[in-house]
Amino acid sequence: MLAAFGMALALIGCGTLPSGAPTVRDVTEEVAKNPDSNIVTVKASLALVGGLNKAGAAAAGSSGFFSDTGPRSTVLGPGDVLSVTVIEQAAGGLFSASSATGVQVGSNIVTLPNVQIDAQGMVTLPYINSVKAAGLTEQALGQVLVEQLKNQTPSPNVMVQRTTDVSNTVLVGGVARSPGPILLTPAGESLLEIIARAGGSLHPPSDTLIKMTRRSETREVRLSALQDRPQLNIRLQPDDIITLELSPQNYTVLGAASSEASRPLPSAGVTLAEVIGQAGGLDDQRADSNGVFVLRYEHRNLLRSLGVTIPQAAAQTERVPTIYQFDMDSIDGIFAAQAYPIRANDIVLIANAQSVDLTKAFRLLTGITQQVSSTTTLANRLSTE
Repeated sequence: MLAAFGMALALIGCGTLPSGAPTVRDVTEEVAKNPDSNIVTVKASLALVGGLNKAGAAAAGSSGFFSDTGPRSTVLGPGDVLSVTVIEQAAGGLFSASSATGVQVGSNIVTLPNVQIDAQGMVTLPYINSVKAAGLTEQALGQVLVEQLKNQTPSPNVMVQRTTDVSNTVLVGGVARSPGPILLTPAGESLLEIIARAGGSLHPPSDTLIKMTRRSETREVRLSALQDRPQLNIRLQPDDIITLELSPQNYTVLGAASSEASRPLPSAGVTLAEVIGQAGGLDDQRADSNGVFVLRYEHRNLLRSLGVTIPQAAAQTERVPTIYQFDMDSIDGIFAAQAYPIRANDIVLIANAQSVDLTKAFRLLTGITQQVSSTTTLANRLSTE
């Protein structure tokens, strides 16, 4: 009997009992005993969660997305097709007495055949040397052409009109309803306007991730965040590439909850207290109410703004693996859980109470003693026979 009890205690000490979740000691000691760990543990409180939410809101304001440069004039570029009209304000000009093939003549107003800007951004017109058109507005190119003509025709005026615009487009792809190139106008369309012109996303905004590439740099923003934060709805520039991707947001509940599951993150958001409630609450038979953990990757600068010490192993890491511990035995801990927003890919881990291992040990002990007792009874019967 004593040997069986000693075996049960040894099993507890060696951690070999089957377990659905770690204990608080398992979690905290695992991090503390490893000097090379890059994991941060943070005791959560209502004050800390308030600071976390404030810092998170400030970070969301900029969110690392592209800055809004405001409306920009649309400029000419390779592939654009131009209509050029020359107005000669006096007789004896280059075109007034001419009716060359393809040239429409009337009242000293001459419309030249359409011309396309070549791959080098140049255009070539009658009586005019090749000139650089790419990067100029129609008005600016008109002034350049006036300078080319004023020594050849009296008081010229030139009007340039773009008839085909291929250089001021953005490309929308992915799970947009109507993907493809979309023309920008001088009004300066915003990101949401262009997505709307592409028919929007095939999926809910909370499940749609926008990847935007500008001059070989790609940044991301979720469509739901774009709708909620006007400062992210930037003006687009030519050659921007917008890709809509299906990216469902989930969080996971593990450990001593009434039910373990991976669930979609609601578009309206959810707090830790609501997550625990939706999981059926803490399991009365197993859970340690002092050991509700949230595991996530947190931005290093955000942690520092909260006064959290960053371990040396994570000093150069932008996103630090972080464990927030909530004490649901205290009123402060409950209010903190109510104010703490769950993010996509968070893991909510509810620790086993230490007594769970002891209970398992006694059950194991009971099984062993019953087996010993049965064996002893059988031996006695055999000896009497």
